[in-house]
Amino acid sequence: MKRYLIIMLLFSAISQGVAQTSNTHEETLREIIREMKNLKKVEKGGYYLMDIQLKMTPKTTRYYANMQVEAKDVRLKMILGQEYLLYETEFLSVYQDGKDNFQVFHPDKLILRKPVPPGTFEQYNQLLSNSSQLNDELFDAGRLIDVQDEVINGVSVKKLVYRISRIGAEKYGIQTTAYWYNPQTKKLVKQHSTFVDKHPMQTQEVVYHQLDANYKGRFPRTAKSAVLDKSAALLPKYSQYKLETTE
Repeated sequence: MKRYLIIMLLFSAISQGVAQTSNTHEETLREIIREMKNLKKVEKGGYYLMDIQLKMTPKTTRYYANMQVEAKDVRLKMILGQEYLLYETEFLSVYQDGKDNFQVFHPDKLILRKPVPPGTFEQYNQLLSNSSQLNDELFDAGRLIDVQDEVINGVSVKKLVYRISRIGAEKYGIQTTAYWYNPQTKKLVKQHSTFVDKHPMQTQEVVYHQLDANYKGRFPRTAKSAVLDKSAALLPKYSQYKLETTE
């Protein structure tokens, strides 16, 4: 009897140790996500940087809700200020401030210059806030089901997998979400979501290269200087592009 009691106590201690370890990792991840939410606030005179790799895999390439579902795998860089936007991918770049909006379509070698509609930057900041809130709510809707140690690019990371609740799955269309974070830097490295069966997308993966709420790196401080030189001619890298102005 004592033997069985010792085994039961030992098993209980191991189980509690595993649970405590999982709770520790979960609390660390919760703090990281909370910090990311705070990051996505553009302070006056400041700039927010987001540099990510976004990969989306569809279940089908057919039309869904009048839109064609396509696979994506793009590096995306965005710098957002109170009246400034830089958005760059290999296909499209957008440079916008309070005066100008330049849209650069790289495959077509076409640049469109447009006026800036009122309230544009309020909308951008609201979208940023909404995406942060969504990530926060998604995390709260999940239940931790697995914790693993992995190595990404030679760096040891923790992987936490969450199953989204039935209500959360119906609301967000996501079935499971996995997070990878660096326990040394306390930074999120990657996030991978699997969608529910009825959703047109199969998976979405985001690799976080850099998030900085107080970015002070080099970048064109006006939309115009991102595309044109001081004489209003296209920059050398756009010498083969066509510039069109629309009202």
